[in-house]
This record gives sequence, C-alpha cells and structure tokens, in this order.
Amino acid sequence: MKVGSLQAGEVGYMAANIKAVDHARVGDTITLTKAVTGINMVHTHTHTPSNRSENAIPASSGVTPLPGYAPPKPMVYAGLYPSDPDDYDNLRDAMLKLKLNDAALSFQPETSTALGFGFRSGFLGEL
Repeated sequence: MKVGSLQAGEVGYMAANIKAVDHARVGDTITLTKAVTGINMVHTHTHTPSNRSENAIPASSGVTPLPGYAPPKPMVYAGLYPSDPDDYDNLRDAMLKLKLNDAALSFQPETSTALGFGFRSGFLGEL
C-alpha cells in the first residue's frame, strides 16, 4: 500500500539511486526536501554530525531526525588481515558486502608491521 510518509516504528521501503551503502544508514530519517528547499531531492538525516551523509541538508532547514534511534556502538573488535597481501582489495570488497547484511559492522583500514595491511573491525557481540 502506498503511503505519503512513515513514522518512527513503522516499516516500509523505497527505491533510491544511492551509490554507496554508507550514504544511508539503518535509522536515518529520509525526507523529500521540496517543501524545504524548493528542489525535489531526497536527503538522509542522522543523529550525530560526524555520521551525517553527503546528502544531508543543514540543521538550519528545520528538518530533524526522528527520535528513538541510536547508532550501534561496537563492543568487540578484531583485526582482519588477508593471508596474501595481494588479496587486500578482495577482503575490502568482502567487508563491504558483509556490511550490507549487518549495519552494526564497522571497519577501518589498519596497518601492522608484522601482518601488513588489514582492517580493524568492530562488532556488537561475540564473533
């Protein structure tokens, strides 16, 4: 059933031309900003300035995120390194695909003198 909007706690879907998964996160508030800016564009709004996406509009627009969502905070960390240094790009691609299924996963590049290039990965619970 087509509806004009969803409120906190409701579930729905939308089709969008989002090129990177990190541009919209679980819990983001998504708005059509035509009424705000006069331009028909979809934007995401997150709760913390450090997590704002490239598509986010300024807080001065009067659009605020819906309440009740807090970004996941990793509690367990692991360093993941490819067994062959040439597989670093494959590992990065695999981590990005895993992030599609687990929005709580976080990872960032890390370098070890002994292991080479890898990723510091954060998870919510036991691995």
